[in-house]
Amino acid sequence: MRSTTTTVRGCFGVFSILVISASAVFSARADGHAWFVEQLEYLNGARPLSAPNTLATEMVARLADIESFSDRAYGDYIERSLEDYEQFLAPEELLHLVGRHREQLHEAIETRLVEDITRWLSKRDSPWTLTHSDFEKKAGKVTISDGAQSITLHLRLREGRWAVSDVDGVSGLLSRYYRELAADIVDGDHSLAVLKARMKGREDVVIEDFSRSTPGLLPEGWGWRRKRDDRKAKLYHVRESANKRYLAAQDTGASVILLKWSHWNPQQHPIMTWCWRADALPPGGDERFSHTNDSAAGIYVIYSQNWLGLPRQIKYVWSTTLPEGTVDRRDMIARPYFFVLESGDEHKGQWVFEMADVVENYQRVFGSEPKDRTLGIGLLTDANSTDSYAEAYYADIRVWSREARDRGQITDYCGDLREPTVGEGGPSRITPAEEG
Repeated sequence: MRSTTTTVRGCFGVFSILVISASAVFSARADGHAWFVEQLEYLNGARPLSAPNTLATEMVARLADIESFSDRAYGDYIERSLEDYEQFLAPEELLHLVGRHREQLHEAIETRLVEDITRWLSKRDSPWTLTHSDFEKKAGKVTISDGAQSITLHLRLREGRWAVSDVDGVSGLLSRYYRELAADIVDGDHSLAVLKARMKGREDVVIEDFSRSTPGLLPEGWGWRRKRDDRKAKLYHVRESANKRYLAAQDTGASVILLKWSHWNPQQHPIMTWCWRADALPPGGDERFSHTNDSAAGIYVIYSQNWLGLPRQIKYVWSTTLPEGTVDRRDMIARPYFFVLESGDEHKGQWVFEMADVVENYQRVFGSEPKDRTLGIGLLTDANSTDSYAEAYYADIRVWSREARDRGQITDYCGDLREPTVGEGGPSRITPAEEG
């Protein structure tokens, strides 16, 4: 009898759980259905043709689960694209950077969704009817039709809020379309900047404009050579002038290269542009020799590395003494070829716009084609070899297609940095003591 009673009680317990579970599912279905009917009334009550962009913006804010959509479209792309940062960021710093990049990706998805929905709304103004709904505890699907076209919305319940995580239309899943739009970028683990440019339909990829870095601090997402430079003073920090941020760099003998992993296909975007300014040139600087190897400003393009870990790279410099157009390198193992783009005092203290073909220059010095994925870029202002002082500024590094250059779409965009001048928020010397 005791065993039978226990069994009966066990059955009642299981039955109770099933009843509670079924009740929860029924409640979720009812709540989900009621929620969506309310959204449909809102959608039909609006007039898409009067202000499609405004309505699209409201729809994305009101209905879209951007995080779930991002996961469906891009999976662990962000983590994979940032793996190289393990070499010079502490785990907590890398985790922070991953979070910041996810935020940027979600912003880019929102922007693209608003654009796509705006185009879609502008072509139709018929009311939508609910033709099917199916809700579970935390997921659901609803199909709506305007008489000419039907679409199915995938829904998720997260933190008590229903939202659309994907859309299945005539051309298939929207998340799959977004993935295919940038499959080469995502599968190649190229940088988020490249994906954002593709999603926005931009001709240029903004490698770095320092807009997401905090003035007064080192730029976000940059590092240095571990162990070798850990104890050295980092006389680099972000500043802001005329609503545009840039990097201020100084050296009194530390010679620290700031590095950013930046992966793009140089065959697709071979033209690199940037703004820079040199205010103090290291006296006697001559990049051909070790005892004078100092440059007021230098930008590295790091293409790849061999099995020994030695990089293939080119350095563009503002030289103190070597004339513009000089191409050379020091006679030492793994030293970069350098191209002199600016020389001496002629443009000292002025923001200068630069343009370089990083593929053509690679072919010139290495005699072959670069790989289809760069490793990154580096910035170096140094005065250690001449035991002197150097000061320079860097801003708005981008890469472009040759077609954009040939069509005349690349123009000098450094104008905002030329005003105000020193004393009004522009560059000014800070001593190491002030830098702290």
